[in-house]
Amino acid sequence: MNPHYMNTIQKTKSGAGKPGVEDFRRSLQNIFNLGIFPYLFFLIIIFIVYAKSIMFGITELDDLTLVISQYEYLKDPYNIIDAFFKSVFNESADTFYRPLLTVSWIIDTIIGRGRLWVYHFFDIIYHFTAVCILFNILKNLNISRLKAFAFASFFAALPIFNQAVSWIPGRNDTLLAVFIFSSFLFLVKYNNSEKFKHIFISALFFLAALFTKETAFAAIIVFPFFFILNASSAAAADASPVNAFEDSRRAEAIRAGRLKIKLISFIMLFAACVLLWYLMKTAFTGTKEMNILYLVVFTKAALIKLFPATLQYVAKIFLPVNLKVLPVLSLFDSLLGAAVAAFIVLLLAQSKNIKRSNVFFGILWFVMFLVLPYFQNNYFMLEHRTYAAVFGLILIINEINLNGKIKTVLPYLIAVYFIFFISVSLINAEKFANKLNFAAAAMIETPLNVKATFLYGRRSLDNGTFQFGEYFMKKNYEDLSIKAKQRSNVSSSAYLGIFIWQRGDMKSAKKYLTIAADKDTKVHQVYGALADIYIREGRYKEAVFNMKKAFKMKPENPEYFRYLKFCFEKINNKQ
Repeated sequence: MNPHYMNTIQKTKSGAGKPGVEDFRRSLQNIFNLGIFPYLFFLIIIFIVYAKSIMFGITELDDLTLVISQYEYLKDPYNIIDAFFKSVFNESADTFYRPLLTVSWIIDTIIGRGRLWVYHFFDIIYHFTAVCILFNILKNLNISRLKAFAFASFFAALPIFNQAVSWIPGRNDTLLAVFIFSSFLFLVKYNNSEKFKHIFISALFFLAALFTKETAFAAIIVFPFFFILNASSAAAADASPVNAFEDSRRAEAIRAGRLKIKLISFIMLFAACVLLWYLMKTAFTGTKEMNILYLVVFTKAALIKLFPATLQYVAKIFLPVNLKVLPVLSLFDSLLGAAVAAFIVLLLAQSKNIKRSNVFFGILWFVMFLVLPYFQNNYFMLEHRTYAAVFGLILIINEINLNGKIKTVLPYLIAVYFIFFISVSLINAEKFANKLNFAAAAMIETPLNVKATFLYGRRSLDNGTFQFGEYFMKKNYEDLSIKAKQRSNVSSSAYLGIFIWQRGDMKSAKKYLTIAADKDTKVHQVYGALADIYIREGRYKEAVFNMKKAFKMKPENPEYFRYLKFCFEKINNKQ
């Protein structure tokens, strides 16, 4: 039988020979090969997931302090320079030096004149930018265009990133990723081309990342390993074959020489960036002098969190069914993460020709960009912190090679998984729509957490449901440890006292307001309410003392001036 005829029959049976199927396949391939197609796809997916967040409000957790309350400061373009000479919270005890984060909000405020949708819109733009840079990194690492496209698409829709994109303060991690990804992209280009301009640009982006969030410091540890792990292949490619022994020696000499030059260039430029950042941070923030006691406390906190927190993040990245607005350490999530990690190890063990160096580098990246926040004395395992770290997991998953029947159905499984991710993201993002949604989610997800009860109690009082509000505010205060009450946790007593005062229970209100005032709370209404109580008791001097504090914090409030005048008149009449 004619071989050409047999070949035609086989193509027809497989469907490849059908003109309609073949034309459709070629059309899809041509569309995908268009340089702009992946970026348009990323943009569409991101807007499907996050378009509604443009109309979101605020949660009043950090966004009120960082953005809304600082409108007068943020609307002034001259403060783009001033932002580099202050901490992000603009407090003397604040150690968070993140000037470029403040600059990004200044730009939003100038453009939008304080309209919230502008801040949310730019959060989406930063997310889109990070996805595009990630896609280019993967291509520069010689990962196929199709796989790079798939990884970047999943990155665009990951539900664990809802906190980073839908919550205004979560921008510190999307912006960090934009700069740290850009820095690594030019580091890869420098490794491939050895052009000094690439390592110089990489260092500039690294400096920008440091000015955005201190987590960028992890790059100092991670980036050199990229040179070290990729040195042997680069040297072997340039070695000229003379004989086996001579070729080996020459390759080793080339490898060592080039590696030395790259590491020296890296150390000089990146160390200069760290030095500049450190000098400015210590000069313009409330950074305390590090001593052995602080080091022991922070290290202990990090070691306690290291394994359970990391495994918990792994679980939420791959199985986003337990996402929370105020997550804390959870044994269930950690065990689920251990199961996911074991499954990934099993898949890697079944794969052939994996590059162990890439797996090691992926693990190093993931852990290092997660571990630095563990050193904070903060028990919340906030999900936006995974944003830059997820790149390490992508490098690990890229080494998995599946064969057999699973390879045939894999594209369909990936498509289903992708749709599942989009669905979860659409639902989960609603938690950040406004302060009531946020507080309700915190209360439902972590009912035993005192911060959650405080937020829900305060939102209920704001909303007019006084019975629920007072119950949860009291519960929050009673649940606080004695040590916490004595230290600095005065928010619950402050707001509880204010709302009880508004309801007319002066005796109970005075108890909570006095506790807050004794700890020098920054809530001006506390002193105003106390002054009112003292006026009712006829203790005008005590009323003046508290009213002066309230007036100093909020001089534009005419009521405070009126009450001060009233008190002085009463005191003078008595005399």
